[in-house]
Amino acid sequence: MTLSRWFRATSWQRLRLPLLFTLTLPVLALMELNIDRLARGVDQPLYYSARLDEVSKMDLEATQLFDAASRFVAGDAGVSREDLTMLLDIFWGRVDATKTPSYMTVLGAANVDLNLPLELFQALPRFEAAVNALVLGQPASLAALMALKDLYGPRLHRINEVAWMTRRKVVAEFTQRNLANVAVLRNIQIGFAALSLFILLYVMFELLSARRANRSLNTMIAEKQVLLRTDLLTGIANRSAFEADLLELCNAAPEQGFTVVYLDLDGFKTVNDTLGHAAGDALLRYIAEVLRAAAREGDAVSRLGGDEFAALLPGPIERATDLMAKVLEQIGFAPMLEPGVIVSGSIGLCHSSQCIEQSKPQQSGRLMRNADLALYAAKHGGRNRLVVFSPDLKERHDRQTRTETLLPPAIRAGALEAAFQPIIDLKAGGVAYLEALVRWSPPELGPVPADQIVAIAERAGLVSDLTFAMLEQAMRLSKRIEAEGYATPIAVNLTPSMLIQPDFAGDVIAALNREAMKPGTICFELVEYADLDDRGSDTVSANLEALRQAGIPLAIDDFGKAYSNVHRLMQIEFHLLKLDKILLTGIGESQRAARILHGLNRLMEAIGVEMVGEGIETQAQVDLLRNAGIRYAQGYFYARPMFPDAICAFLKAGLPAETACVPHAGS
Repeated sequence: MTLSRWFRATSWQRLRLPLLFTLTLPVLALMELNIDRLARGVDQPLYYSARLDEVSKMDLEATQLFDAASRFVAGDAGVSREDLTMLLDIFWGRVDATKTPSYMTVLGAANVDLNLPLELFQALPRFEAAVNALVLGQPASLAALMALKDLYGPRLHRINEVAWMTRRKVVAEFTQRNLANVAVLRNIQIGFAALSLFILLYVMFELLSARRANRSLNTMIAEKQVLLRTDLLTGIANRSAFEADLLELCNAAPEQGFTVVYLDLDGFKTVNDTLGHAAGDALLRYIAEVLRAAAREGDAVSRLGGDEFAALLPGPIERATDLMAKVLEQIGFAPMLEPGVIVSGSIGLCHSSQCIEQSKPQQSGRLMRNADLALYAAKHGGRNRLVVFSPDLKERHDRQTRTETLLPPAIRAGALEAAFQPIIDLKAGGVAYLEALVRWSPPELGPVPADQIVAIAERAGLVSDLTFAMLEQAMRLSKRIEAEGYATPIAVNLTPSMLIQPDFAGDVIAALNREAMKPGTICFELVEYADLDDRGSDTVSANLEALRQAGIPLAIDDFGKAYSNVHRLMQIEFHLLKLDKILLTGIGESQRAARILHGLNRLMEAIGVEMVGEGIETQAQVDLLRNAGIRYAQGYFYARPMFPDAICAFLKAGLPAETACVPHAGS
């Protein structure tokens, strides 16, 4: 619709109702005028006629009183004094009403004697006295009443005759006027007919307009519903449509069930950051097209938002896994990707047979949560894979949720304990160091892995509290074993995020000074220094330098577990490099790996750094370390982590104390 047409249509819509009122008001006014004329023509004659009729009754009521009185004094048993009193009251009321202004106006217009009603009203006490003087059976007692009859009777007859004649004249005039009012009624009928016709036409016009508007509105609503169900970037369904389709599938309950699929891209942020948002949008459209091409009739694919997609696939779970495996293969071949930019997908699936609920909305919500749990497991299982939901996933998730609920209060309450695992000097044959490892085993959960504790503490912002709680327990043990004659340094694990805190080194040094700890008795193990970024590089450098100047040694832990950045290792000073157990698992079967290990040790020796082999569980691994020239070893082959009493006993015995092992859930 053009702007001018819209303006004209809008103006007409605004003027329609005022125009209706404008055309209707004159008709209503004319009808009102005719009705008023008709009412006046009826009202006034009726008013005069009624008043004249009341006046004429005054003579009749007086005659009835006189006749009853004559019969009473004549001894007529059919007339009682009560009857006389009632007739007197009726006459009295009529006289009293007749003297009012409304009656006097009518009597004056009829040329009636206006003095009579007033004189009668003044004479009413005489009438009452004359009636009271009447004696049953004594005609002589009637004299006073007859005198009043003689005085007022002829005048009453005259006023009756005048009133009757005048009333007859009024009625005749009223009849003639009614004949004239027929024309007025005809005008009113014509007015009503014209108004009704006009309103009928207007209503029909409005109905037609409403019908056209309703058709236009329905069209707009249908188009809007399509837009509301469509993802504008990719052209496939959006989250709202996905949830509606899922609920519809739950209600339909296909015989072979259906699968809810969640897909999340791995590396999508890298595409946006390196290739730009236009490339990111193109990638999303490519994924949508891959899903749409893979789907068959009855399937539904959707984009939930960001880089998250979903699908509803009727049929057995095997069909869904086969189809989504093919989708995974195609994700990495997106044409907009450049060399070095890697994108993959993580997919979670949940079949409807895994969630049967009486309430279909509850089933829908449970299926989405289960698919999301499977997606979470796929991402944390290495990505670029698909995971099918199973009950144990929910059990692990529930345990994780429970752990995340219970752990922060436990950290704040100081409920976590430190267990200590020896690091053995392969040359000297004794304990060279102890490593403090966090242990927590609540009754509701049992032993919780240390890496899970640290990860939850990081997310909860409590890793600093956890680190200093471990430091306090390490210092207490150091004091205890020193008093027993052992000068064994204790290492406390340190997450990279701690080094970004400006006050970290100062707080550590203050804690050590507060306990009067000797230099070198406490050291820190930094987990995978490559995890640090450049945002807090100045703060990290300042903390590391402060620790170095305070004589606090630093070790690099879990080297080789992830991407080990040698350049970053060159930026800090450390005295120990701890090889992750993944490097030593099965290494005896690889001569090349053994040579790499030997070369790495020579490199570390060149810069004055000793190496520790972690996760040692067999004699073969010990022999491998010795052959490579690696001096230190740590693992269950020698001892498991132990609480303070057990570690003190271990130091005294010089042998692994198997009976003093701490129950563990990971090293």
